Amino acid sequence: MLCCGIDRGQKGNNVRGATHGAVSWANATRSRRRPVVWSIALLTFLAWVVIPSSAAAVEIMSGTVDNDSIEGPRWTFTNYTPATSGPVTFTLDWIGNADIDIDIRQASNNAWVASDTSNDQPKVLTTDLSAGVTYRVAVWATQGFGTYTLDATSGTGGTTTTAPPTAPPGGTIVLLEGIADSGSVEGPRWTSVNYIPDTTGPVTFDLDWVGNADLGIDIRVAATNAWVAADVSSAQPKTLTPTLNSGVEYRIAVWAMSGIGTFTLTIADPGGGTTTTTTTSTTTTTTTTTTTTTTTTTTTTTTTTTTTTTTTTTTSTTTTTTSTTTSTTTSTSTTTTTLPPDPTEVIMAGIADANSVEGPRWNSTDYTPDADGPITFELDWTGNADLRIDVRTASNNQWVAADVSTAQPKSLTINLNGGVAYRVAVWSMSGIGTYTLTATGPGAPPPTTTTTTTTTTTTSTTQPPVVGDGLVVQRGRIGTTGGLPGSMWTDVVAESNGSVTAALTWNSSANLNLQVTRRSNGQVVGSSSTGGNPETVTFTATSGVEYRVTSSAASGAADFAVSLLGHRSFTIPPIGAPNIIIINVDDARPETMDVMPATRSWFEDAGTSYSSAYVTTPACCPSRAAQMTGQYNHNNGQTSQDTPGMDEHITIQKYLREAGYLTGHTGKYVHYYDVSGRAPYWDRWNYFKGGYFDVYTNRDGYPAVSNAYSTTNTFDRAIEFAEDFDAFDDDRPFYLQITPIAPHAPYEPEAQYANAPVPVWNPPPSVGEADRSDKPQWVRWINQTEQGAATERTQMMRCMMSVDDGIDALMTRLGELGELDNTIAIYTSDNGVFWGEHNLRAKFLPYNEAVAVPMIIRWPGRVAAGVVDDRLVANIDLLPTVLAAAGVTPSHTVDGSNILDLGFDRPYRLTEYWEDDANGNFVPDWTSIRTDTYMYAEYFRPDGSIQFAEYYDLVADPYELVNLLEDGNPANDPDTSALSALIQSARTCSGSGCP
Repeated sequence: MLCCGIDRGQKGNNVRGATHGAVSWANATRSRRRPVVWSIALLTFLAWVVIPSSAAAVEIMSGTVDNDSIEGPRWTFTNYTPATSGPVTFTLDWIGNADIDIDIRQASNNAWVASDTSNDQPKVLTTDLSAGVTYRVAVWATQGFGTYTLDATSGTGGTTTTAPPTAPPGGTIVLLEGIADSGSVEGPRWTSVNYIPDTTGPVTFDLDWVGNADLGIDIRVAATNAWVAADVSSAQPKTLTPTLNSGVEYRIAVWAMSGIGTFTLTIADPGGGTTTTTTTSTTTTTTTTTTTTTTTTTTTTTTTTTTTTTTTTTTSTTTTTTSTTTSTTTSTSTTTTTLPPDPTEVIMAGIADANSVEGPRWNSTDYTPDADGPITFELDWTGNADLRIDVRTASNNQWVAADVSTAQPKSLTINLNGGVAYRVAVWSMSGIGTYTLTATGPGAPPPTTTTTTTTTTTTSTTQPPVVGDGLVVQRGRIGTTGGLPGSMWTDVVAESNGSVTAALTWNSSANLNLQVTRRSNGQVVGSSSTGGNPETVTFTATSGVEYRVTSSAASGAADFAVSLLGHRSFTIPPIGAPNIIIINVDDARPETMDVMPATRSWFEDAGTSYSSAYVTTPACCPSRAAQMTGQYNHNNGQTSQDTPGMDEHITIQKYLREAGYLTGHTGKYVHYYDVSGRAPYWDRWNYFKGGYFDVYTNRDGYPAVSNAYSTTNTFDRAIEFAEDFDAFDDDRPFYLQITPIAPHAPYEPEAQYANAPVPVWNPPPSVGEADRSDKPQWVRWINQTEQGAATERTQMMRCMMSVDDGIDALMTRLGELGELDNTIAIYTSDNGVFWGEHNLRAKFLPYNEAVAVPMIIRWPGRVAAGVVDDRLVANIDLLPTVLAAAGVTPSHTVDGSNILDLGFDRPYRLTEYWEDDANGNFVPDWTSIRTDTYMYAEYFRPDGSIQFAEYYDLVADPYELVNLLEDGNPANDPDTSALSALIQSARTCSGSGCP
């Protein structure tokens, strides 16, 4: 049996489901419209059951579990305490198309006891348990959904004690309840409910829970994610009373800062209010809207006869550029008819093609109902397509509803507000279909027929258009006023001999000029200063020669675009090749995602999270080189921060660009590049070395100080590149490498987050470690205080809030462009960082905090959504993974493996580092290997001999506090001879010989 393509019997491929956030719940709910039958499971889950002393099988839990979290939760449990020690037999049986597994752990520490992940049905698991010890007995659906019964048989019986949280006081409303787990195992770390108060004034939220957790409350404006209030204290229960505004939708979030807790969030609101959306998939019954309140809403509809104007329209339009400002002269003739209530209107018709050949993959229309009330959208089509509906607010692209089922025709009924513009979209998931989309309801505007003659004069206030079929290679703003640069340039290498045309366009009455020169000697090969818009230059290019295309302002100021035609050759990409995006942040530990709700929605909820991800070298540039080449740094040569070593002819961007991809880099690259330079194999380029404010940046060949916050600049350019690539050739895939500096030093958050609250920190025992006599001297040299670490952590978390905004904007825009469905997107970091562990800061050492990183992959329909994979995966795996997804075979020897090949299982973690002038030369060369049970590291002298060694028993000492080789007790020294030999072999491994 396969779970999401994973062989459940394959050792090491333990993929656990996690129910995270609004997106996974909403998407799952929209994907299948089956009856909601799992309330019995929830009631059983919350029940107290007493098992009599008997050897007979006794039911301890029953209900429904669903791998997609629709019919029931994917995962549920009961706590079981046997009365005497001895064998207990658990029998799990079910009906339905599911495969359901059993897992038993100690409730106090989550220590694993036993499990049955076989293909058997029923499953029978017998294990010895201890009297008086509480065990967590869990069942989960690894495939499909099923209604199950779990029985326990023991000699003397026991009790189950899964209790709900304390009931809320009278007069309050339960907004949200469930389980929050900081490790995302027993439940999601973070869940939320949207709430709209009826009146303006103070509203009191009370949060209480049972368990060992520390839970926090966070309140934000739902539309903008603007922070309102939070309680991240250590109090239990928590009470938070902010003043909220009538009619404003707020997102009320609960998250586990540490531990696991079963919680209830209640509200005492004298004015009343409604909840609209929750992000948990275990406490909500969904019809057309989602609610967890006990408030009853009554809607009365009055039917009247509607007199409507029916008009016939004929339009002729003359447009000189993209239009945002129009003046119109109209003559109209009308006839009046009477229509029945609830008129049906055709609002859109056409062809949708998943391959964008017969028609666009995605199309939309803006729709404004006349009055509040339910509107029914009907979508029908002919052809072999699978078409979908999506409804969002037109002003801010906020999601309202969708039908992504496989039904044909589709019918979607939702409550909309009169006078509000909504964007109603139709897109093809597969095939080609000729469709009609209608709207019916009391608020639907009646059809109109208007005879209109329109003459339009347009002044564009948006981006300038692109001339011809050229690829945009630069956008910017220049001028002779306002302190703008008078000229900007971009450098381009011709890929073949022949004619190249450069075109300069702009969006105002300014007078701009265009010139093309040979970069090497400044020789002018063409110029244009006609005073027209566009200005064009056609010249004969020589393959391999670099040309500089310069735009300059003779008068006025303008936003401009430069496009080129003929400068590069285009290979036909592999059929169905996806867009590829890698977002690689800088010095981000996995915990930084606690302040990134949008990123968790886009990635955790819609993709697979790799809980054991790491980097092979914990230093910025070596890590990036390992990622781009798929090789350990002992093979790619990039062992220093500032000295070139990597061969850029074996990088991801080289392979993809030569396969026909359009490529763009934005953000930090590698330190040894001068900001005035430009790396090969990028069609678009936005590069800076570091910093947050007034950062010196190379934008498509033009270096200058940017006055934008660097994280915002990074994502703005990513969106710009995606838009330009999509406009140039919608069918051609693109690759974006996005590398913001955040949260790297100097830890300068954006102004709006300068004082934002962050989750309370509960430092592990390794922070402020008192005895470091067993550590090497270069560790003992550093003395970071807990307070210093706390300050750095706070600032880093605040920097990541802007990354979250950028990711949200990028993913939203890709959805608007119709590019998300066939995009593989990866979120990760180039290394971790110390927050005072062993009194350390920065990284560069083999301890877990320096090498562990977040890594999440989303690829709709191809990568499992909302699950956690605990295999060992590394940055060297990204090149083989994305090239395999693109259908491209690398020509060099690759050390990493394709993560999406679920048969891949790495036996141990190999990390390495080289003494580096750029890092102060305080840490010598070292190599480390790590498994679940131990970490062993060797530090080397310049002659290669071992200078110092460390061995940590990770089972007894998970925080790496006691180096058994240097603790003064020779009796407990492990025999490391075999491990030392393994390190010596691994330091020179290559290709399939590497772990």
